[in-house]
Amino acid sequence: MIGQSLTDLMYGFGVALEPHNLMFCFLGVLVGNMVGVLPGMGPLATISILLPLTFGMKPVAAILMLGGVMYGAQYGGAICSILLNLPCHPPHAVTCLDGFPMTKQGRGGVALGVTVIASFIGASWGITEMIFLSPLLVRAALQFGPAEVCSLMLLGLLAGSTLARGSPIKGVAMTVLGLFLGSVGTDLETGSERYTFGMTELDDGVELIALALGLFGIAEFMNSVNQVAPINTKYTNVTFKDIAPLDARRAIQTKEVSVLLMVLPLTERYLTLVRNLFRETPNAAPVMIPIDSAGAIADAKGPYESFDIPKGTLRGAPPVPDDDVTTLRVGFFLVANRHLSSTLVSELTKRLMSVRRDLIGEQPLLSGIAAPDLDSDAFIGAHPGAAAFYNGTEESFMDRWSNAIYLTPMVLGALASVFAAAWRFLGVRPSDGAQTTLGALCGLPRRVRNADDENELAAIEEEVDTILHAQLARAADSDDGASETHALIAAAHRLDNLIHHRRMALAARPPSRLEPGPSLQRNLK
Repeated sequence: MIGQSLTDLMYGFGVALEPHNLMFCFLGVLVGNMVGVLPGMGPLATISILLPLTFGMKPVAAILMLGGVMYGAQYGGAICSILLNLPCHPPHAVTCLDGFPMTKQGRGGVALGVTVIASFIGASWGITEMIFLSPLLVRAALQFGPAEVCSLMLLGLLAGSTLARGSPIKGVAMTVLGLFLGSVGTDLETGSERYTFGMTELDDGVELIALALGLFGIAEFMNSVNQVAPINTKYTNVTFKDIAPLDARRAIQTKEVSVLLMVLPLTERYLTLVRNLFRETPNAAPVMIPIDSAGAIADAKGPYESFDIPKGTLRGAPPVPDDDVTTLRVGFFLVANRHLSSTLVSELTKRLMSVRRDLIGEQPLLSGIAAPDLDSDAFIGAHPGAAAFYNGTEESFMDRWSNAIYLTPMVLGALASVFAAAWRFLGVRPSDGAQTTLGALCGLPRRVRNADDENELAAIEEEVDTILHAQLARAADSDDGASETHALIAAAHRLDNLIHHRRMALAARPPSRLEPGPSLQRNLK
C-alpha cells in the first residue's frame, strides 16, 4: 500500500511540476489571493466565482488551478485578519486573536510570514496524512457512533469556553450564546422553524460570516475610528516648551533649553538669525542633530521630505555642520484646481519659472521653487499641465486638436449618411399628398356609378384631370414620387373606363324610362 502511494505521489508531482500546469497553479494562487482578501469571500465563494475560468481548460490544469485558488484564498483571508482584524471567513477569526496584536506592535510582516510557513507545513502534513493514513482513518471513522460524535462536540465546546483568554465565565457565556445563535433557523430533521420570530431572513439561520464581521471587523472599526494616540513622554526626561524667536538667545545662554527645534528656510536672512543665537568662538559651536529616520518618516508621512543640510551651512571655518546632516523639510505647493485646462496650467508654470531668477534678488525665499515630485504616488500629485512643462511634453495646437480636426468630418459624414438612409428607407420623410390624392380618386367610382346625366360625368372628368396635373407637378419636384404617380395614373385609367361605360349606359337607356330633369319638370307644370 505504501509503495503504491509513493508511486502515485511521484507521478502526481511529475504531472504537477510540468511548466504549463505549474503556471496555471501559480495563476490560481494569485487570483485566489486577490479575491480571498475581500471581506466575506472565503475559499468556497472564491472557487464558485472563478469556476467558469476553468471550463475551457484541460482537466489536470483546471484542478491544479482550483487547488491554487483555494489555498490562495485561504492566505488572502489571513491578510485582512492580521492587518485589519477583519476575518474574511470564520476560520480566520482565530487568526485575529494573535495576528492583529502583532500588527499593532509593528510586526505585521512577521505574522504574515509565520502564516505562510504554518500554512505550508499544515497543508503538506494534511495531504501526506490523507495519502498514507486514509485507510486507517476511514476504518476509525466508521467506528464513530452518536455517542462518540456527541463526546467530540462536548470536548470542543468545553475547550472553546475554558481555554479562552480572560475570564472563564465569559468563555462559557460566549459558548452558550453561540449555541443559541446556532439553533436559530429551520430544523434539519423536522423542518420546523426555531427562533425566527416570523422573519423569513432567519429561515436559513444566522450567517456565520456576517456574525464574524460584525463582532470583529465593525467592532474594531468603531473602536479605532477617529482615535488619536498622543506621544507618551511619561517615561522620558524630555519637556517641550514654546519659545518666541526673540527669547531664543536668552534661553540658550541661561541654559533654559538644551535643544532647539527650528522650522525655517535655508536662506541667508534666516541663517543669520540662527548664527546670532550662538557665541562665535572657535571652541564653542552649535551641534546639529541629524534625524536618522528621516527617510522612514517621510515615507510614512506624506507632507514631510528627507533633506540633507549641506556641510558648512552655518559656518565655513571650521565648518558647521562638519558633514551633511539629514533632517526633514516641509514643502510649499502652489495648488491649482484640477479642472483647469492643462494648457493654462502649463503656461502659468512656464511664466513662474521664467520670472523666478529676476525675483530671487528681492525675495531669496523664491530660490526654493523647484520642480514638484512627478511620481504617480506623490503626496500631492502634479497637475498634468505642470508635469507636461517639466517633462518637456507640452502639446502644440495640432497635437491637441489634430484628432478632432481629422475625426469630426468623418463623424459628421457618417451621421449624415445614417440620416439619409433613415430618410430614404425607413420612411422618415415629410407627409405628402400622394396618399390623400389616391384616396380622393378611389372615392370617385361611386360617384360615376350614381351619375344620371352627362354634366355630372363631365364634372368628374374635370376633377380627375385637376388631380393628375397637381400630382405630376409634385412628382417633377421630387425624386421619390414615381411609384405614387404610377398608382394615380392606373386609378385614372380605371375611372376613364367607368365613365365611358356609364356614358354608354346612359345613351342606351330608353327615353321613356329617363327621369325628367328639373327643366322638363318645370315645363310640365
